[in-house]
Amino acid sequence: MTSLKTFRKNWVSATTIGFFSLLVMIPISFITLTLFHPPQFEGLTLPEMFSKLASIDLAEFDKNLYIVEQISHIIIYAIAGGILAQLQYKVLKQFIPNRLKWTVITIFGLWVILFGDLVVMGLSTGGVEGPWEPLLIGLGGGGLIALFQYLYLRSVGIKKGTWVVWWILGIITGIVASAIFIFIYEYFLIDRIEQSLSPMLFLVVDWLSFVLPYFTLIGFFVGLFSAKPLYRAIELSKLDKDENEKH
Repeated sequence: MTSLKTFRKNWVSATTIGFFSLLVMIPISFITLTLFHPPQFEGLTLPEMFSKLASIDLAEFDKNLYIVEQISHIIIYAIAGGILAQLQYKVLKQFIPNRLKWTVITIFGLWVILFGDLVVMGLSTGGVEGPWEPLLIGLGGGGLIALFQYLYLRSVGIKKGTWVVWWILGIITGIVASAIFIFIYEYFLIDRIEQSLSPMLFLVVDWLSFVLPYFTLIGFFVGLFSAKPLYRAIELSKLDKDENEKH
């Protein structure tokens, strides 16, 4: 088994890059709205479409677009969850007998939050104001990923689950830390940036200003906080296994 220092380094890299891959939502969302926008959006530029989508009344929301948006989210979460799972697997492969199952449960952790999205229509499509979607993905989906992964690790003998608590604390810390960057952007930079860029380029920068620090910092702190307790849980499971083999 590798040292704690090496394990922590690899685990932090895996979680940071894994959560960072949620940035795929930007191009996929752009493509989705461009190809499947409702008739009332015809003739609008992409920035104008997103502006209108963010302020649209739920009663007027196009149901077909909503369905398409949900499908796009299924694709986004499958890509990001799959990348996260594969990177984690490289770190834990000697302890995970079933790579496919690990990947499926990781993706499923993100997919489950879509059911919550269905309760409040428009949550992930701009129908509800505020940062609900990223909170749902970060805290909800991120927390469920850890829960499902813990249940799987428990089934293969890694039973200590303290790392899940630290994982969730990492999510919360990442959210708080990213708020500093987002605050600086929203209150000191956004007006100047908007005036100096084209509407399309500003739309991209505006998304990145929130999504980039948010998910990157969540991934970093999740890995940083959970690495040591997960390492100790693996060590404990190895000790238990050695003891059982002696008897």
